[in-house]
Amino acid sequence: MKVTFIVGNGLDLSQGLSTKYTDFYEHIQTKKPKQANQIYQAITDDPETWSDFESALGEHTQIVEESGEADRAKTSEKLFTAFDEVLEDLGDYLHDQDEKSIDTVSTYIMGYSDFYSGLLGESARRIGSLLKSLAYDANFITLNYTNTLERMLYPLRNSSKRNGVNIGRVHHAHGQLSEYIAMGVSNESQISPALDGEGRDNLIKPRLLQSMNDDRISTTTSIINNSDIIVIYGTSYGSTDEYLWRQIADWLRLSSKRIVILHDRNTDQLKKPTRNPARIKQLDNEAKNRLLDHAGELNEDEKVELRSQILVVRNTQKLFNA
Repeated sequence: MKVTFIVGNGLDLSQGLSTKYTDFYEHIQTKKPKQANQIYQAITDDPETWSDFESALGEHTQIVEESGEADRAKTSEKLFTAFDEVLEDLGDYLHDQDEKSIDTVSTYIMGYSDFYSGLLGESARRIGSLLKSLAYDANFITLNYTNTLERMLYPLRNSSKRNGVNIGRVHHAHGQLSEYIAMGVSNESQISPALDGEGRDNLIKPRLLQSMNDDRISTTTSIINNSDIIVIYGTSYGSTDEYLWRQIADWLRLSSKRIVILHDRNTDQLKKPTRNPARIKQLDNEAKNRLLDHAGELNEDEKVELRSQILVVRNTQKLFNA
């Protein structure tokens, strides 16, 4: 059996890293308090909108269209220059965070059932029936640029193996700090059609990754396609990674036996858990829909079918908890 874990920034945050975009913005304000960079200026004017940097970046490209046809090339060039500076600054900031975490990240022995602990009754039995052996291969796709997963998993991978979990390679889907970091939107619809120049494709993440010729996109696709179960943890499954959620929806369609387990963090539930079954069902469907809403153009019948293949664990007490 192959269980694939898709991991987002929630893992870094759980390990004490200050890797939210808002953390970076606060840092950059002290480093460059009077910056001329147009993206930083836009963030200063409306920081709440930029809490999701990639989505806000796509919206920000509308300034090219608003600048008028005669000035589009110049405006595009200024935007690409500003974005390049942001990437360099963000890379330096995350590198510092990553270095600080070397001695603080908790090592983790993965238990056989950690990824579905929290599911009850029929849902738990459904996973148990898929795990036909006493061991499975755990593969990891991280959307983070840091080495948090490696630091957690690798030192004690032999102990995990004794639990029946064969820890595989950690694949950085969007690059890593020692090489490059890919940021941007998922497709052309998320940026201005007026954006000019060859840098346009560099703002569309899948195209940029494909152009790097390092098999990063094909490796991500291969890992997903060879999975029996996919576990999503620590990510909001937003629109700027739509290309990835579409792949997962396509993967689900190929077999009704395939399962996605969403680890959903709900802070309201942490404060006051509900005992109302109708409310629990509503929360589960809200989590599923957040994924499916960014998984391509699905009609309601398709969503109903795919929702039946998605199971939700809320506020996990086991997975990645050392």
